[in-house]
Amino acid sequence: TVNVSNELEPPTLEYISDLNVTGDIASGTLLATMSVSTAGSQDITNYIFSSGNDKGYFDINSTGSITVSPTAHFHYYEQDMYTLEISAITTDGNGTSTLYIVVPKADQVYLRNVVYDNNYTTDVSDDNLYIYFDSPIAETDLAAAPGDDFNITGDGIIGSGSNTEYNISNYYRYKISLNDEGTQSNEFNTSGDRIAIKDLEITDLDQRDPNNDSITVNRFTPVKKTGQNDPEDGNYTDGYYAKGITPSYTRDDTNDIVTDNITGYMWQDDSSASSVTKRWVTTANYNAGNYEDTSGDTATTYCSTLSLGGYSDWRLPSRAELLTIVDRSRYSPAIDPVFQNTASYYYWSSSTNASNTSLAWYVYFNSGSTDYYRNKYYSYYVRCVRSGQ
Repeated sequence: TVNVSNELEPPTLEYISDLNVTGDIASGTLLATMSVSTAGSQDITNYIFSSGNDKGYFDINSTGSITVSPTAHFHYYEQDMYTLEISAITTDGNGTSTLYIVVPKADQVYLRNVVYDNNYTTDVSDDNLYIYFDSPIAETDLAAAPGDDFNITGDGIIGSGSNTEYNISNYYRYKISLNDEGTQSNEFNTSGDRIAIKDLEITDLDQRDPNNDSITVNRFTPVKKTGQNDPEDGNYTDGYYAKGITPSYTRDDTNDIVTDNITGYMWQDDSSASSVTKRWVTTANYNAGNYEDTSGDTATTYCSTLSLGGYSDWRLPSRAELLTIVDRSRYSPAIDPVFQNTASYYYWSSSTNASNTSLAWYVYFNSGSTDYYRNKYYSYYVRCVRSGQ
């Protein structure tokens, strides 16, 4: 109960320092009641919120009861103090006072990672989408139709027939199995799909609100066999264990493109892939110390402007991507012969040396090795890649 004095003067509401609420407080919850303990209480005819941007979170009635609005949801990671100006309407004049409602700040629940696994097939019905949270979530919050819990941008769609599984002990992983029942599911990560938690849909076990920033969906990339087949170092080599998935490629002879059936990457394999050389940065930019400026006649520009097979979204591959097509069972060049245009020499990657940005990583397709001690003004071969379907 909050007492308001009303003795011939307009009423005054005293400051309240311990009116605290939590983010999961139910709508309609009574927070405080205004009353008058002195003579003249009959003069107060109404109470209203006279101003304040936060008044939409609360309701006040004619008897002075302050409750949580049915439409309120406290984003208490954004704001920890709500300010209300309350007016008491009286026959002696309107008295106003300020009420502070404190909502303790807390962390949010985040999406840590989202991984899409197409199960190495073109059939969406056997695909899985793995969503990882940064903390244990309230499993009871998960919707029967998992697509209802997330905002999705891009081409990916979680169909209404999806089934769900949440594993709190496995990095708070939420597994969504796509199928073709009900609303058709679409493959993810074909054009930069992003996922965010819908506001109000999911909390963690501490009732933290969701963070609604979207995160890029990553395609699951399995480990391929390296091709090494000589167990000369006992049980310490790839050749001894021979783990991983057997590489598989498809060549489009019409367009000179090789598709990696495991990773989904599409690789340039026209005659330019074994004849065109480019610098990582121009000589002018290198001399000026602009080691990250890839504008001008560079490997990055060459790939970003390449038009091949009807595609224009080519890019310079990272070191990790370029190493996925190395075949260590072959030499000069160390690559599957499905690639018909490969120089047994250095190929630039897009990966800069972290400790010295004047250097960049390359892959040496004579032996399949990789290193970073080449200055960016050198001209090396370029093989462009696109993410594929």
